[in-house]
Amino acid sequence: MDQDVYVYNALNKAVTVQAFGNYFTFKPQQIKLMRGEIGEFIIKEKAYLGLVGLSQEFEDPEYKQSEAGQAALEEKRQEGVNRRIQALQAQVHNLTHSLAQDLNQAEMKIDVLTQATKGDLAAMEELRGFQVAREDEEKQKLERVRILERQLRANTATAPAAASRKEE
Repeated sequence: MDQDVYVYNALNKAVTVQAFGNYFTFKPQQIKLMRGEIGEFIIKEKAYLGLVGLSQEFEDPEYKQSEAGQAALEEKRQEGVNRRIQALQAQVHNLTHSLAQDLNQAEMKIDVLTQATKGDLAAMEELRGFQVAREDEEKQKLERVRILERQLRANTATAPAAASRKEE
């Protein structure tokens, strides 16, 4: 008998998948315990949607809340997001490069985007959303570093003055 599997939606949006004739909806950041064969199928075949498997350690509520559990969850979140980004990049690449090449071979002077499906346009928009989110995240990290540098400078500037007062 297959062991139950934890499936995690690493994205900030709901994802619906079909597996074995049934539809399963995962809320943003949701962890679901699923029957083994269904969970394994989703993890392997639907990873491009940002769904990843979690270890059995997540059965333990204390582990889930622990620093190690949160770090493992963040690692899996990043893995799922990266898989989704890779799938979107492949779709956009197929549109922009492969279709452009086909149009050039057919000597058709048509803008590639006019041939894009609604799905292609949605993929481009979603990919752009991920890029903007990453840029915002990088800006926030840079700002935190700047704040820490200012605090460090302020602390090192006041430390010699405090030390000289103690000597007096």
